[in-house]
Amino acid sequence: MSGLDFLNEIAGLFPNQSPDHNDNRFAFLATTSKCELALRDEIAFRLQRKYLEPQNAPAFFPGAFYISREWEKRYDLAILKPTGEAACIVEFKAVATADKIKDHAAEIRKDFEKLVNDPEIAEAQKYVILVVMLPEGKFADPVVAVMKKYLQRINRQFESGRKPDGQKYFDEDWKRLLKGQGIKTTDPEGVRRITIDAGSYAGTGIKLDLFTAGPLVK
Repeated sequence: MSGLDFLNEIAGLFPNQSPDHNDNRFAFLATTSKCELALRDEIAFRLQRKYLEPQNAPAFFPGAFYISREWEKRYDLAILKPTGEAACIVEFKAVATADKIKDHAAEIRKDFEKLVNDPEIAEAQKYVILVVMLPEGKFADPVVAVMKKYLQRINRQFESGRKPDGQKYFDEDWKRLLKGQGIKTTDPEGVRRITIDAGSYAGTGIKLDLFTAGPLVK
């Protein structure tokens, strides 16, 4: 299986015109705090809702249709076979602003080592997903603008003419971090950027970038 199959599945869970997607919930969650667990929970629910019946199990995970959060108290999200064994494991991380990706290198390396060195999930496909919040403009609301230090930093970026560039962060920071930490995948297509239109909060449009890596290998 290509890493692209599972990641396309994730991208397909968030069609831009879906009414329940455009309720601004993720814009609020991403602006006011890190939202990796909220996004993890939504992905888990949508996967389980889609594959609740065995006959609807995805072709690339035959018969794997159980979704678990905090599986074995170690992993953020797991897709389980009917036997209870893991077919796929996903760890999520979030950064408040994309210009700080490099600050999370040690955490991401720790997740990578945990995933590839656990003998209990040796046969499972393993992914790391970094969640990056990308506002489309300044936070003009005076209360929101000073609510968090990272929102102040984002506003300073816009004021200095440095609009956050998701593709630049992906190409220059995410790929560089993976290479620098020796993180490898079985498929180059597994290192990719998935963009979710999260709606808006306090008048500012918000997008979420999912920077992915997987299936992971030693």
